[in-house]
Amino acid sequence: MKKYTLFALYLFTGDAFVRIINFCTTAYIARVLDTSGFGLITIGSSFLTYALLLSDCGLKTLGFIETARHQEKREFSLADIFSTKILLATISFIALYGASYILFKENRLHTICVLFLLNVLYDALFIDWYFKGIQRFKSVSIAFMVSSLIYFFAAVLFIKDPSDAAKAPLLFFVSNMVSVLILCMLFPWSTSGFRFTFSLHTSFAIFKNSLVIGLSTLLNQVTVYLPPIVLGMYLDVHNSGIFGAAFKIVLLALIADRVFSTIFLSTLPRIWNESRDNAVKYLQTIVHITIAAGFLVSLIISLGSETIISLIYGDTYRESSHILMIISWFIVLTMINTIFAYGLLAIGQKRLYLKATATGFVVNTILILILTASYGISGTCVSLLAGELIFMVLCYLEFKKFCNLRFYIPFLKSLFIGASLFFTGYMLPLHPLVKCIFAIPVFMVMTILFNVVTKNDLKLIRVKWNAQ
Repeated sequence: MKKYTLFALYLFTGDAFVRIINFCTTAYIARVLDTSGFGLITIGSSFLTYALLLSDCGLKTLGFIETARHQEKREFSLADIFSTKILLATISFIALYGASYILFKENRLHTICVLFLLNVLYDALFIDWYFKGIQRFKSVSIAFMVSSLIYFFAAVLFIKDPSDAAKAPLLFFVSNMVSVLILCMLFPWSTSGFRFTFSLHTSFAIFKNSLVIGLSTLLNQVTVYLPPIVLGMYLDVHNSGIFGAAFKIVLLALIADRVFSTIFLSTLPRIWNESRDNAVKYLQTIVHITIAAGFLVSLIISLGSETIISLIYGDTYRESSHILMIISWFIVLTMINTIFAYGLLAIGQKRLYLKATATGFVVNTILILILTASYGISGTCVSLLAGELIFMVLCYLEFKKFCNLRFYIPFLKSLFIGASLFFTGYMLPLHPLVKCIFAIPVFMVMTILFNVVTKNDLKLIRVKWNAQ
């Protein structure tokens, strides 16, 4: 078995396992709670995401890089990075606590947000970055797996009806702290030379160094998790719940994006340095394959949205099927954007990536606020797609300065094929499963006939895969 086949298997059995178990937990909680109760959980978890982004700001990436270096060449000690993480976690908790208090006058929603924010402490103590730096990925995977399983079984045991909504963030915190304890037990205290220290001056220097790394991620993720909060502000927690239920499915489907990008884009820096021409040919093939695969995944989820929602969440979330039908197209936009965003980072153009991210952040935030206020949850769905489309184009225009790829024509062709099959399937009085079964081969054949994916593309992918 080839190296990258094993790598892909590792990713699916590690990261994908955790994501699937966490999704099953979320689906269970959504079924037990009503849409309003799940809306509370969705808003609270969004606040936690913001708190984690603020408390990290690239520190985990910096910690991973510093750990991987020889001890004599480290710019910052591991203890200094650890203490800086705790400092930022404290500041993040206070800031988001204040934000939830100001935004939500309802005591129950504010309480849920605060309980979720307790998990910022877990993230500060979780030293996964150290284990990744010393190449002990298995330890991190085990910690995540154990934590996700504990959360699942705890939710099944203790969350029984809508009044138990506040238990979800507490159980999440307890399960996460178990993963902290696992890594603490595996940490080589006797040989690491770790001594806890704190210096405000050093922490500021570390934060300044990591900010460039983390700011792009922060701005990129802020708008992704903003819709549930805006819906809770403008409408109610019910709308946050039905939107969150649909969006969780989209996030689960994006596992494919993470694995695909890791397998095929991880070799880009090496290929780029060896030969720009080969890198352009390779990327062009990746663009074609990603466009076709992304549109196919989005098409299938969109056509089967009603059945998917019914199977996972039950009839209570029937309204979520229409939301999923729309935001499923977020998947293809994100998959394509991964190429251009990762491409900029891979060739060392971090500032251009930050420029595109910052512009996208401003535009996306304005769209979400205006369209949600004007058109409700439909406006939220449209703003999510429009924002990701704009961000994708911005990253492409920056990347095009260094690597001129054929993108618009394959994208528009696939858009035409996907839209045609969607509207055809939508009008036909058939079961969603039947629609999907027919749509898959028809879409694949049409992408080849329209030269979205060529024989040379398939040949190159096969050659690169076998060469690993």
